[in-house]
Amino acid sequence: MLTAAFDASGDDGTPIVAVAGFISSVKDWEDFSKLWTARLARENIRYFRAVEAAHFNKEFKPWRDWPKEDKETWRQALFTDLMEIVQRHVYRYFGCSIANSSLGAMNEEFKKEFFLTAYSIAGRTCEKRVRHWIIDEGKNSNVNVELVFEMGDDQTELCERLSQDHCFRPIF
Repeated sequence: MLTAAFDASGDDGTPIVAVAGFISSVKDWEDFSKLWTARLARENIRYFRAVEAAHFNKEFKPWRDWPKEDKETWRQALFTDLMEIVQRHVYRYFGCSIANSSLGAMNEEFKKEFFLTAYSIAGRTCEKRVRHWIIDEGKNSNVNVELVFEMGDDQTELCERLSQDHCFRPIF
């Protein structure tokens, strides 16, 4: 059993929508989760969002007033540790970015008929890349893969697009 976990950035109101994630085994995801959570807990951080870390907002606000050199050293150490956890536990990265402007000239009825949004196209592209990776790696074509997408994005078009294309079924 393999699980590909994806998250999106951006929406209809941003220039770009990106969907990206990693694939790993259930066991490696469990180990990843324990180590990731423990590393964040060492800093008293409940969750990680890069944009918050970049600006020392929300979870990262306690470090905002540190001297610049100290907070940069601290942030680099945290990022390095988190990236090492990722590198040790995931097999492959997948991602796709779509410019919302590229859909602007497309007929609205056509987009609705084929469930085309920047999010659905990016998510569908990631699913395709997962399938191709499985084939390229010589894995059994019957390997069970779960596609897990972060809740919060409009899943309607993505679900329909994946269903019509007979793709792996998503979980949110």
